[in-house]
Amino acid sequence: MIGRDAVAEALLERLAGLQSGTTFCPSEVARSLSEDWRPLMPLVRQVAADGNDMCEVGCLTYLLVVVGGC
Repeated sequence: MIGRDAVAEALLERLAGLQSGTTFCPSEVARSLSEDWRPLMPLVRQVAADGNDMCEVGCLTYLLVVVGGC
């Protein structure tokens, strides 16, 4: 089972190469973790929403916006 730590790590890896103002869909992270990615979406969204503690990420409804560096 894929947990919060794996999702957080995948989110940070995805964010690492992005510039401020860049957007990406949380499903990109879920797809990188599993072929059966849809069940991971609630967890990915929750970890992303909590991501303000990890780095500056603005969460829109179904889109993440990088607003600062990690």
